[in-house]
Amino acid sequence: MANKNLDIIIGLPTYNNGKTINYVVRSAYSGLLEFFHNKNIQIVISDMGSTDKTVEVIFSLIGRMGDKLKLMQYRRNKRIGEAIKDILVHGVENNAKAIVILDPGLPNIKPMWMYLLINKVLSGEYDVIAPYYYKHEYEAMITNFVVYPIMSAIFGLRIRNPVAMDCSLSTAAARVILEEEKLWSKYVTGLGIDVLMAVTAIIKELKIAQASLGKLEYFEDLKLNLAQSFREKTKFLFELMYHYMPYWTKITKIRDPPIIGEIKDVTGIRPQLIDWLLFDAFYKLYKTHESLISEIYNEKIVKNLHEIHRNKNTKVRISSDVWTEILRDTIVAYIKKWPEKSDEIVDAFMGLWALKVLSFTNETKGMSADEAEKVIINHAKTFETARIELLKIIKNV
Repeated sequence: MANKNLDIIIGLPTYNNGKTINYVVRSAYSGLLEFFHNKNIQIVISDMGSTDKTVEVIFSLIGRMGDKLKLMQYRRNKRIGEAIKDILVHGVENNAKAIVILDPGLPNIKPMWMYLLINKVLSGEYDVIAPYYYKHEYEAMITNFVVYPIMSAIFGLRIRNPVAMDCSLSTAAARVILEEEKLWSKYVTGLGIDVLMAVTAIIKELKIAQASLGKLEYFEDLKLNLAQSFREKTKFLFELMYHYMPYWTKITKIRDPPIIGEIKDVTGIRPQLIDWLLFDAFYKLYKTHESLISEIYNEKIVKNLHEIHRNKNTKVRISSDVWTEILRDTIVAYIKKWPEKSDEIVDAFMGLWALKVLSFTNETKGMSADEAEKVIINHAKTFETARIELLKIIKNV
Protein backbone atom coordinates (compact mmCIF):
# COMPACT_ATOMS: atom_id res chain seq x y z
CA MET A 1 0.00 0.00 0.00
CA ALA A 2 1.45 3.37 -1.04
CA ASN A 3 2.39 5.92 1.57
CA LYS A 4 1.15 9.20 0.08
CA ASN A 5 3.32 11.38 2.32
CA LEU A 6 6.90 10.38 1.46
CA ASP A 7 9.32 13.25 0.84
CA ILE A 8 12.44 11.33 -0.24
CA ILE A 9 12.96 7.88 -1.72
CA ILE A 10 16.41 6.37 -2.18
CA GLY A 11 16.35 3.54 -4.73
CA LEU A 12 18.96 0.78 -5.01
CA PRO A 13 18.71 -1.72 -7.91
CA THR A 14 20.65 -4.68 -6.51
CA TYR A 15 22.07 -7.86 -7.95
CA ASN A 16 24.65 -9.81 -5.94
CA ASN A 17 25.82 -6.76 -3.99
CA GLY A 18 26.24 -8.63 -0.72
CA LYS A 19 29.71 -7.20 -0.12
CA THR A 20 28.67 -3.54 -0.46
CA ILE A 21 24.94 -3.22 0.24
CA ASN A 22 25.31 -2.87 4.02
CA TYR A 23 27.73 0.04 3.64
CA VAL A 24 25.71 1.75 0.90
CA VAL A 25 22.41 1.58 2.83
CA ARG A 26 23.98 2.74 6.10
CA SER A 27 25.86 5.59 4.39
CA ALA A 28 22.77 6.78 2.53
CA TYR A 29 20.62 6.51 5.67
CA SER A 30 23.21 8.41 7.68
CA GLY A 31 23.09 11.23 5.14
CA LEU A 32 19.30 11.32 5.23
CA LEU A 33 19.26 11.53 9.03
CA GLU A 34 21.95 14.23 9.06
CA PHE A 35 20.51 16.53 6.41
CA PHE A 36 16.82 15.62 6.14
CA HIS A 37 15.88 14.35 9.61
CA ASN A 38 12.55 16.20 9.51
CA LYS A 39 11.50 14.59 6.22
CA ASN A 40 9.54 11.40 5.64
CA ILE A 41 12.10 9.11 4.05
CA GLN A 42 12.39 5.58 2.71
CA ILE A 43 15.13 3.49 1.14
CA VAL A 44 13.77 1.07 -1.47
CA ILE A 45 15.79 -1.90 -2.70
CA SER A 46 14.74 -3.37 -6.01
CA ASP A 47 16.50 -6.73 -6.10
CA MET A 48 16.88 -8.55 -9.42
CA GLY A 49 17.20 -12.08 -8.08
CA SER A 50 20.47 -11.99 -6.13
CA THR A 51 22.01 -15.41 -5.48
CA ASP A 52 24.59 -14.28 -2.91
CA LYS A 53 23.92 -12.87 0.59
CA THR A 54 22.41 -9.58 -0.62
CA VAL A 55 18.85 -10.36 0.49
CA GLU A 56 20.05 -11.83 3.78
CA VAL A 57 21.92 -8.60 4.54
CA ILE A 58 18.88 -6.54 3.55
CA PHE A 59 16.57 -8.45 5.91
CA SER A 60 19.08 -7.87 8.69
CA LEU A 61 18.99 -4.13 7.95
CA ILE A 62 15.17 -4.15 7.86
CA GLY A 63 15.24 -5.63 11.35
CA ARG A 64 17.03 -2.51 12.55
CA MET A 65 15.46 0.13 10.28
CA GLY A 66 11.86 -1.06 10.10
CA ASP A 67 9.65 0.58 7.47
CA LYS A 68 12.41 3.03 6.56
CA LEU A 69 13.79 0.22 4.38
CA LYS A 70 11.64 -1.62 1.82
CA LEU A 71 12.62 -4.65 -0.26
CA MET A 72 11.03 -5.43 -3.62
CA GLN A 73 12.10 -8.92 -4.77
CA TYR A 74 11.80 -10.27 -8.28
CA ARG A 75 12.45 -13.34 -10.32
CA ARG A 76 15.99 -14.00 -11.44
CA ASN A 77 17.28 -12.24 -14.55
CA LYS A 78 15.11 -9.17 -14.16
CA ARG A 79 17.18 -6.44 -15.78
CA ILE A 80 18.46 -3.21 -14.29
CA GLY A 81 16.23 -0.98 -16.38
CA GLU A 82 13.16 -2.81 -15.09
CA ALA A 83 14.41 -2.49 -11.51
CA ILE A 84 15.00 1.26 -11.91
CA LYS A 85 11.62 1.70 -13.58
CA ASP A 86 9.92 0.05 -10.60
CA ILE A 87 11.75 2.41 -8.23
CA LEU A 88 10.51 5.39 -10.27
CA VAL A 89 6.95 4.02 -10.24
CA HIS A 90 7.16 3.53 -6.45
CA GLY A 91 8.35 7.12 -6.07
CA VAL A 92 5.53 8.51 -8.22
CA GLU A 93 2.88 6.40 -6.45
CA ASN A 94 4.08 7.78 -3.12
CA ASN A 95 4.28 11.37 -4.39
CA ALA A 96 7.93 11.57 -3.30
CA LYS A 97 9.33 15.04 -3.84
CA ALA A 98 12.80 13.64 -4.59
CA ILE A 99 13.79 10.23 -5.96
CA VAL A 100 17.45 9.20 -5.83
CA ILE A 101 18.93 6.23 -7.71
CA LEU A 102 22.21 4.96 -6.23
CA ASP A 103 24.64 2.32 -7.45
CA PRO A 104 24.63 -0.40 -4.76
CA GLY A 105 28.08 -1.56 -5.87
CA LEU A 106 29.94 1.67 -5.15
CA PRO A 107 32.28 1.31 -2.17
CA ASN A 108 32.69 5.05 -1.56
CA ILE A 109 29.20 6.58 -1.34
CA LYS A 110 29.31 9.36 1.26
CA PRO A 111 26.50 10.76 3.45
CA MET A 112 27.16 14.20 1.90
CA TRP A 113 26.04 12.81 -1.46
CA MET A 114 22.47 12.83 -0.13
CA TYR A 115 22.58 16.58 0.46
CA LEU A 116 24.20 17.34 -2.90
CA LEU A 117 21.74 15.17 -4.84
CA ILE A 118 18.55 15.99 -2.95
CA ASN A 119 18.52 19.52 -1.54
CA LYS A 120 18.03 21.50 -4.77
CA VAL A 121 15.49 19.00 -6.09
CA LEU A 122 13.41 19.37 -2.92
CA SER A 123 13.58 23.16 -3.26
CA GLY A 124 12.37 22.95 -6.86
CA GLU A 125 15.47 24.64 -8.23
CA TYR A 126 16.29 21.61 -10.42
CA ASP A 127 14.32 18.67 -11.81
CA VAL A 128 17.30 16.37 -12.38
CA ILE A 129 20.76 16.27 -10.81
CA ALA A 130 23.37 14.08 -12.51
CA PRO A 131 26.67 13.00 -10.93
CA TYR A 132 29.92 14.81 -11.64
CA TYR A 133 32.70 12.44 -10.63
CA TYR A 134 36.44 12.89 -10.48
CA LYS A 135 37.26 9.74 -12.43
CA HIS A 136 40.44 7.99 -13.38
CA GLU A 137 41.20 8.81 -16.99
CA TYR A 138 40.81 5.19 -18.12
CA GLU A 139 37.29 4.78 -16.73
CA ALA A 140 33.95 5.23 -18.51
CA MET A 141 35.38 4.98 -22.02
CA ILE A 142 31.93 4.59 -23.60
CA THR A 143 30.93 7.87 -21.99
CA ASN A 144 34.22 9.61 -22.84
CA PHE A 145 34.28 8.96 -26.58
CA VAL A 146 30.68 8.18 -27.54
CA VAL A 147 28.00 9.33 -25.11
CA TYR A 148 29.55 12.57 -23.82
CA PRO A 149 30.38 14.03 -27.26
CA ILE A 150 26.96 13.04 -28.62
CA MET A 151 25.10 14.50 -25.65
CA SER A 152 26.97 17.79 -26.01
CA ALA A 153 27.10 18.17 -29.81
CA ILE A 154 23.78 16.51 -30.71
CA PHE A 155 21.51 17.19 -27.73
CA GLY A 156 23.18 20.47 -26.72
CA LEU A 157 24.13 19.84 -23.08
CA ARG A 158 27.70 19.25 -21.88
CA ILE A 159 26.70 16.82 -19.16
CA ARG A 160 29.87 14.96 -18.21
CA ASN A 161 28.34 11.76 -16.85
CA PRO A 162 25.02 11.40 -18.65
CA VAL A 163 24.72 7.65 -18.15
CA ALA A 164 25.40 7.12 -14.47
CA MET A 165 23.05 5.85 -11.78
CA ASP A 166 23.95 8.20 -8.95
CA CYS A 167 21.37 10.84 -9.80
CA SER A 168 18.23 12.43 -8.40
CA LEU A 169 15.01 13.61 -9.93
CA SER A 170 11.71 15.14 -8.96
CA THR A 171 8.44 13.24 -9.16
CA ALA A 172 7.49 15.39 -12.16
CA ALA A 173 10.70 14.34 -13.93
CA ALA A 174 10.03 10.69 -13.09
CA ARG A 175 6.53 10.97 -14.55
CA VAL A 176 7.91 12.44 -17.77
CA ILE A 177 10.35 9.54 -18.13
CA LEU A 178 7.70 6.92 -17.36
CA GLU A 179 5.37 8.46 -19.95
CA GLU A 180 7.82 7.59 -22.75
CA GLU A 181 6.29 4.12 -23.08
CA LYS A 182 7.01 3.84 -26.82
CA LEU A 183 10.74 3.97 -26.03
CA TRP A 184 10.68 1.19 -23.43
CA SER A 185 12.35 -1.36 -25.68
CA LYS A 186 14.67 -4.20 -24.68
CA TYR A 187 17.49 -1.65 -24.54
CA VAL A 188 15.68 0.50 -22.00
CA THR A 189 14.88 -2.45 -19.76
CA GLY A 190 18.61 -3.14 -19.70
CA LEU A 191 21.54 -0.74 -19.65
CA GLY A 192 19.82 1.78 -21.92
CA ILE A 193 17.64 3.09 -19.09
CA ASP A 194 20.31 5.64 -18.11
CA VAL A 195 20.51 6.96 -21.66
CA LEU A 196 16.72 7.30 -21.79
CA MET A 197 16.65 9.23 -18.50
CA ALA A 198 19.34 11.68 -19.64
CA VAL A 199 18.02 12.30 -23.15
CA THR A 200 14.38 12.58 -22.03
CA ALA A 201 15.37 15.17 -19.40
CA ILE A 202 17.03 17.26 -22.11
CA ILE A 203 14.30 16.81 -24.73
CA LYS A 204 11.56 17.75 -22.26
CA GLU A 205 13.59 20.81 -21.19
CA LEU A 206 13.82 19.83 -17.55
CA LYS A 207 16.10 21.87 -15.30
CA ILE A 208 19.35 19.87 -15.06
CA ALA A 209 22.42 20.32 -12.84
CA GLN A 210 25.41 18.19 -11.84
CA ALA A 211 26.55 17.33 -8.30
CA SER A 212 30.27 17.10 -7.58
CA LEU A 213 30.57 13.75 -5.79
CA GLY A 214 34.35 13.40 -5.64
CA LYS A 215 36.27 10.28 -6.63
CA LEU A 216 34.59 7.33 -8.30
CA GLU A 217 36.10 4.05 -7.13
CA TYR A 218 34.40 1.70 -9.54
CA PHE A 219 35.11 0.90 -13.14
CA GLU A 220 33.89 -1.44 -15.83
CA ASP A 221 35.33 -4.90 -16.35
CA LEU A 222 36.60 -4.80 -19.92
CA LYS A 223 36.52 -8.56 -20.30
CA LEU A 224 33.04 -9.24 -18.94
CA ASN A 225 30.71 -6.27 -19.25
CA LEU A 226 31.95 -3.72 -21.75
CA ALA A 227 30.81 -5.31 -25.04
CA GLN A 228 27.22 -5.71 -23.82
CA SER A 229 27.27 -2.26 -22.27
CA PHE A 230 28.58 -0.72 -25.50
CA ARG A 231 25.98 -2.43 -27.69
CA GLU A 232 23.02 -1.52 -25.51
CA LYS A 233 23.94 2.05 -24.66
CA THR A 234 25.27 2.99 -28.08
CA LYS A 235 22.45 1.43 -30.06
CA PHE A 236 19.77 2.99 -27.92
CA LEU A 237 21.52 6.38 -28.02
CA PHE A 238 21.56 6.15 -31.82
CA GLU A 239 17.89 5.16 -31.81
CA LEU A 240 17.07 8.19 -29.68
CA MET A 241 18.95 10.38 -32.15
CA TYR A 242 16.81 8.93 -34.94
CA HIS A 243 13.60 9.26 -32.93
CA TYR A 244 14.27 12.85 -31.81
CA MET A 245 15.72 14.24 -35.07
CA PRO A 246 13.00 16.91 -35.32
CA TYR A 247 14.14 18.21 -31.91
CA TRP A 248 17.93 18.16 -31.96
CA THR A 249 18.31 19.37 -35.53
CA LYS A 250 16.83 22.67 -34.33
CA ILE A 251 19.25 23.18 -31.42
CA THR A 252 21.39 26.27 -31.96
CA LYS A 253 23.29 26.55 -28.66
CA ILE A 254 25.35 24.13 -26.58
CA ARG A 255 25.00 24.72 -22.82
CA ASP A 256 27.03 23.88 -19.71
CA PRO A 257 24.88 22.60 -16.81
CA PRO A 258 25.76 24.13 -13.41
CA ILE A 259 27.79 22.10 -10.93
CA ILE A 260 26.66 21.85 -7.29
CA GLY A 261 29.44 21.49 -4.74
CA GLU A 262 33.20 21.87 -4.86
CA ILE A 263 35.22 20.11 -7.57
CA LYS A 264 38.13 18.47 -5.77
CA ASP A 265 41.36 17.19 -7.29
CA VAL A 266 41.34 13.62 -6.03
CA THR A 267 44.05 11.25 -7.20
CA GLY A 268 44.14 7.50 -6.97
CA ILE A 269 45.29 4.28 -8.58
CA ARG A 270 45.01 4.25 -12.36
CA PRO A 271 42.91 1.33 -13.67
CA GLN A 272 44.81 -0.95 -16.01
CA LEU A 273 43.53 -1.29 -19.56
CA ILE A 274 44.75 -4.33 -21.44
CA ASP A 275 46.23 -3.22 -24.76
CA TRP A 276 46.06 -6.63 -26.44
CA LEU A 277 42.42 -7.05 -25.41
CA LEU A 278 41.48 -3.73 -27.00
CA PHE A 279 43.35 -4.49 -30.21
CA ASP A 280 41.91 -8.00 -30.33
CA ALA A 281 38.40 -6.52 -30.21
CA PHE A 282 39.23 -4.20 -33.11
CA TYR A 283 40.97 -6.97 -35.06
CA LYS A 284 38.05 -9.41 -34.88
CA LEU A 285 35.29 -6.86 -35.46
CA TYR A 286 37.15 -5.26 -38.39
CA LYS A 287 37.59 -8.66 -40.02
CA THR A 288 33.89 -9.42 -39.59
CA HIS A 289 32.64 -6.05 -40.82
CA GLU A 290 35.36 -4.97 -43.27
CA SER A 291 32.92 -4.59 -46.17
CA LEU A 292 30.50 -2.46 -44.15
CA ILE A 293 33.35 -0.32 -42.78
CA SER A 294 34.54 0.33 -46.36
CA GLU A 295 31.02 1.42 -47.22
CA ILE A 296 30.55 3.78 -44.23
CA TYR A 297 33.86 5.64 -43.88
CA ASN A 298 35.94 7.68 -46.30
CA GLU A 299 38.76 6.21 -48.35
CA LYS A 300 41.57 7.66 -46.24
CA ILE A 301 40.17 6.29 -42.96
CA VAL A 302 39.46 2.90 -44.51
CA LYS A 303 43.01 2.69 -45.89
CA ASN A 304 44.51 3.53 -42.47
CA LEU A 305 42.29 0.99 -40.71
CA HIS A 306 43.28 -1.68 -43.22
CA GLU A 307 46.99 -0.99 -42.63
CA ILE A 308 46.55 -1.07 -38.84
CA HIS A 309 44.72 -4.39 -39.14
CA ARG A 310 47.25 -5.91 -41.55
CA ASN A 311 50.31 -4.78 -39.59
CA LYS A 312 48.73 -5.44 -36.18
CA ASN A 313 49.85 -1.99 -35.08
CA THR A 314 49.06 -1.57 -31.39
CA LYS A 315 50.90 1.79 -31.21
CA VAL A 316 48.08 3.44 -33.09
CA ARG A 317 47.11 7.12 -32.70
CA ILE A 318 43.70 8.44 -33.73
CA SER A 319 43.41 12.24 -33.58
CA SER A 320 40.33 14.14 -32.42
CA ASP A 321 39.69 15.19 -36.04
CA VAL A 322 39.74 11.60 -37.29
CA TRP A 323 37.55 10.42 -34.40
CA THR A 324 35.08 13.20 -35.21
CA GLU A 325 34.88 11.94 -38.81
CA ILE A 326 34.34 8.37 -37.60
CA LEU A 327 31.64 9.37 -35.12
CA ARG A 328 29.90 11.63 -37.65
CA ASP A 329 29.91 9.01 -40.41
CA THR A 330 28.67 6.33 -38.01
CA ILE A 331 25.69 8.49 -37.05
CA VAL A 332 24.90 9.22 -40.70
CA ALA A 333 25.13 5.52 -41.61
CA TYR A 334 22.88 4.53 -38.71
CA ILE A 335 20.22 7.07 -39.66
CA LYS A 336 20.48 6.10 -43.35
CA LYS A 337 20.36 2.34 -42.79
CA TRP A 338 18.08 2.15 -39.73
CA PRO A 339 16.74 -0.36 -38.87
CA GLU A 340 17.91 -3.08 -41.28
CA LYS A 341 21.65 -2.77 -40.52
CA SER A 342 21.60 -1.13 -37.08
CA ASP A 343 23.16 -4.07 -35.23
CA GLU A 344 25.96 -4.50 -37.75
CA ILE A 345 26.78 -0.79 -37.73
CA VAL A 346 27.01 -0.71 -33.93
CA ASP A 347 29.28 -3.77 -33.89
CA ALA A 348 31.54 -2.36 -36.60
CA PHE A 349 31.70 0.92 -34.70
CA MET A 350 32.55 -0.93 -31.49
CA GLY A 351 35.71 -2.24 -33.13
CA LEU A 352 36.75 1.29 -34.08
CA TRP A 353 35.90 2.54 -30.61
CA ALA A 354 38.15 -0.15 -29.08
CA LEU A 355 40.93 1.10 -31.36
CA LYS A 356 40.24 4.68 -30.21
CA VAL A 357 40.50 3.63 -26.55
CA LEU A 358 43.82 1.96 -27.34
CA SER A 359 44.95 5.16 -29.05
CA PHE A 360 43.95 7.16 -25.97
CA THR A 361 46.01 4.92 -23.67
CA ASN A 362 48.99 5.34 -25.98
CA GLU A 363 48.55 9.11 -26.05
CA THR A 364 48.07 9.62 -22.33
CA LYS A 365 50.76 7.37 -20.86
CA GLY A 366 52.74 9.59 -18.52
CA MET A 367 50.01 12.23 -18.35
CA SER A 368 48.29 13.30 -15.16
CA ALA A 369 44.55 12.69 -14.77
CA ASP A 370 43.88 16.39 -15.40
CA GLU A 371 45.92 16.35 -18.61
CA ALA A 372 44.12 13.23 -19.83
CA GLU A 373 40.73 14.81 -19.02
CA LYS A 374 41.66 17.77 -21.23
CA VAL A 375 42.25 15.33 -24.10
CA ILE A 376 38.74 13.91 -23.61
CA ILE A 377 37.18 17.38 -23.46
CA ASN A 378 39.07 18.40 -26.60
CA HIS A 379 37.65 15.42 -28.47
CA ALA A 380 34.11 16.39 -27.47
CA LYS A 381 34.62 20.02 -28.49
CA THR A 382 36.09 18.95 -31.82
CA PHE A 383 32.95 16.93 -32.47
CA GLU A 384 30.85 19.97 -31.56
CA THR A 385 32.51 21.91 -34.41
CA ALA A 386 31.31 19.24 -36.86
CA ARG A 387 27.65 19.73 -35.91
CA ILE A 388 26.80 22.08 -38.80
CA GLU A 389 28.38 19.74 -41.36
CA LEU A 390 26.55 16.79 -39.83
CA LEU A 391 23.22 18.59 -40.17
CA LYS A 392 23.90 19.34 -43.83
CA ILE A 393 24.69 15.69 -44.53
CA ILE A 394 21.59 14.45 -42.70
CA LYS A 395 19.31 16.74 -44.70
CA ASN A 396 20.42 14.92 -47.83
CA VAL A 397 20.02 11.42 -46.38
